Amino acid sequence: ETGESFTNFINDTTYSFTALKPYRTHDITIAASTSVGTGPFSAVFTVATPQDVPYGTPVSVSSSSETSTSFALSWDPPAYEDQNGVIILYAINILVQETEDSFDLESLTTELTVSNLDPYRTYICKVAAATYVGEGPFSSVIYVYTLETAPTGPPLNLIASDVSSDAIALTWDPPSADEQNGEIVLYYINIVEEFANDGGVNFTSYTNSLEITDLNPFTSYFIQAAAATSVGTGPFTASINEETLEDAPTAPPTNFVTEIVSSTAVTLSWDPPPVDGQNGYIIQYVINVTVQETGERFQLTPVTNSLIVTNLSPFRTYVCIIAAATSVGLGPFGDMFSVMTLEDVPASSPVSISSSGITSTSAVISWGPPPYEDQNGVIISY
Repeated sequence: ETGESFTNFINDTTYSFTALKPYRTHDITIAASTSVGTGPFSAVFTVATPQDVPYGTPVSVSSSSETSTSFALSWDPPAYEDQNGVIILYAINILVQETEDSFDLESLTTELTVSNLDPYRTYICKVAAATYVGEGPFSSVIYVYTLETAPTGPPLNLIASDVSSDAIALTWDPPSADEQNGEIVLYYINIVEEFANDGGVNFTSYTNSLEITDLNPFTSYFIQAAAATSVGTGPFTASINEETLEDAPTAPPTNFVTEIVSSTAVTLSWDPPPVDGQNGYIIQYVINVTVQETGERFQLTPVTNSLIVTNLSPFRTYVCIIAAATSVGLGPFGDMFSVMTLEDVPASSPVSISSSGITSTSAVISWGPPPYEDQNGVIISY
């Protein structure tokens, strides 16, 4: 195979050749010598050494065609003088750096496509050649990196860490390491108002927390989160349901109705503020009342949507404004409305009665009307 030759001189008819190389064909000829000289050489006698495991490693190991789940390896055989036989296969050992898991593959050629891998992992690869006797030493390692892809798992532990009447603060953890599939560059947060007929609103965050503001008070929201690499977005978490806290109403009661019961009583009724303006449980109403004729003021605080107001003065105009209240505070007052009680008999007699022009058959009597607050209506006769 190499053309190399050597000559040995011995004084016996038996000789042991050592330090031969495996899988070589040796052509041997023998001649006898006297003190005068050497005779003719014999015919060639051929001896072949058997195969052995390779002494050398595959060379020029390299990778190509990397994707998120596969790559190709290629190499050259060991140097011929180190093969020690017919190379029947190559053994490939691959170690996953992040998990320290390893696996072995075989190839009958000097290339191999490795597939079904995890994205964004470091694979440490080495190759050994084998004859039928066994494997030789492994090559130096090379590092191969699979590419990123979208996460295959959602963020973990999504919770609302702080809630107010118009804001929800969220925190979460990244997806599990084996489902990130790359560097997480941002998160998408989707928030949908309960009973809404749209897809809600999406927010982005570059950290593991986000405060969502400008929400409606006392409103239930469904919230999801998803992680994204530079390649794409992974699945969303299961929805969590959070409700913002109560606040004071932002709208007044509506549909105020008055009904006159008597000269001293009226019935008032109304509807609560619109649902989107209640901002909580309405626990009370506040009605501010002004007596138009006297400027007198008083306040009513019913807890229901109707009220019979008694002990009023007859024939008075009562100007009212009404607001609703939650446990947090009082909302805005609505438009003014008024109600007038019915007339009644005067509550006192005429005043300043006097006489003049008295004769034996006549007299002029004069008087003033009862005090205004006692007239209780329009005086039509005396």
